[in-house]
Amino acid sequence: MKTLRQILIACAGQMPSPPIQRGPIDGTEDKPITFPVGREATRTMTGEAYLKHWALPNMFFHVTTAYAILRHNGVDLGKRDYLAGADQ
Repeated sequence: MKTLRQILIACAGQMPSPPIQRGPIDGTEDKPITFPVGREATRTMTGEAYLKHWALPNMFFHVTTAYAILRHNGVDLGKRDYLAGADQ
């Protein structure tokens, strides 16, 4: 059976490198971004507001939730793993 570390390494290996190119997003701070919210609604924000107030908080919510679920299920993770990553 694969360990969690092996599974995560395999998943990370399938991501494009680098996952986000700077060029296409440079200078889009004021560009309107419209995205779905729920099943029938949309929301529009500037690129900067979207990043700061929607995308990053959403990402941190999911990372923190996954961390809590793993800890709850006995995976040996600590603050150092969350803040610095598993290679530290």
